[in-house]
Amino acid sequence: MILNKDKKMIGVFEPIDWETPEEAKYLDELDVEGIAKRNGKKNLPFSSDKSPDSAELSIKGAIEKKIHQASLSAQKAYDTVASSIESISIEAEASQLLQLPDSFEKESAVELTTYKTEHTQAKSEVDRLETDFEQFKRQNNLRREADYPESKWLVYGIAGFIVLGETCLNAMFFAEGNDLGLFGGAGQALVASLINLVIGWLIGGMCLRYLNHADNVKKIVAGFGGLVLICLALAWNLLVGQFRTALTIDPDNANALAVERFIESPFALSQTASWMLFGIGLLLTTIVIIDAYKSDDAYPKFGKIDRKLRDAIDDLAEVLGGWHKSMNELHTEYLEKVEDNFHICQERADRLERSHRTIKQQISILDRFVAAHKQVFESCVLTYRQINKQNREDEAPTYFDLEPQSEFAHDFHPDAVEDKRAVVRKRRDEIANRLPEIKNQLLQIYKEKVEEL
Repeated sequence: MILNKDKKMIGVFEPIDWETPEEAKYLDELDVEGIAKRNGKKNLPFSSDKSPDSAELSIKGAIEKKIHQASLSAQKAYDTVASSIESISIEAEASQLLQLPDSFEKESAVELTTYKTEHTQAKSEVDRLETDFEQFKRQNNLRREADYPESKWLVYGIAGFIVLGETCLNAMFFAEGNDLGLFGGAGQALVASLINLVIGWLIGGMCLRYLNHADNVKKIVAGFGGLVLICLALAWNLLVGQFRTALTIDPDNANALAVERFIESPFALSQTASWMLFGIGLLLTTIVIIDAYKSDDAYPKFGKIDRKLRDAIDDLAEVLGGWHKSMNELHTEYLEKVEDNFHICQERADRLERSHRTIKQQISILDRFVAAHKQVFESCVLTYRQINKQNREDEAPTYFDLEPQSEFAHDFHPDAVEDKRAVVRKRRDEIANRLPEIKNQLLQIYKEKVEEL
């Protein structure tokens, strides 16, 4: 017994075979020799008897019983699966297989509806941003594409490295005269570095970029703002240098003293360390200016607008990619259904062929079983008669000289099961011939749906 796709028990008739009967075994079990001697000494059967005696009938009965038991075993095995053999059909699977293209069409249409909404929204956003992008280029006399780093992580990494590097360098200079030593110096150096970072980023990220603007007013404002910020950078780093000098003169009043010395004479840095602080601050501010300027397109807002458009295009591509992936999976699923359904049709047709073939095999096995037992019966009877003659005082019955006569037949007669092999085989072959057409229909539907977006 095996299970079909719906987990329903489907029978497969398996023929039963039996051992070849042995004459010696029957002679021993039936005590043929003993009975023959005893009957012979009594001159039984009588010389005048015309038909076999009870001893021969007992041998016949034992043989018939064995054949009957074998017939019952075969019949029981057959009865267990007879109804399922007769119910074998591939029509449901065949019909379902032929309907797969229609099912695929409907299911893909439902999927398409969902993706169409997403695609429409994404496409609308791309169209809007493309219009804004082209309008921005026209308004600002831009005839090139935006140029900026693919990733800003390097830009931010450089800025962070500058702050860290300047903090570490300046910490040693500020540590002298600080109550907290190197730790306190590092804190003061970090503040100085962050202010340089902000000033440099404003100059490079805004002022220099707006110097490229098509609007002359914005250029002038950017230039003026840049000069102010440059002056601020110079002033701040001079003040930092004065603060370093003040730490060595009067640590307790270093802040006030640094401001006072800066107002009186900004460039009066009396120590080499103070000049080094000033130089390091300006150098790193310059690096930040360059880093900020190169972090985006040279024209203000051009890079931002271009990135928005690229992101929208990526979103649209993601929707299309999702649709293609969904259709690929659905198409693959239906191809598997085609193969699975045809496999069921093929397997059931084969099972039907096998069941009818094995029923014939069972009949043939039983025929041989009966023939073998007939030979055993004849041998046992001849042995009985021979021993009986040897122990008699009178003549044996005349039928002793004749061949033992007895007809044996098995009782296995399977009910007439409708032979649907030709019908099932024909239907299976029809489906097999339609498989390329069905797969091609699925492929055409797949291509049409994919191209609809």
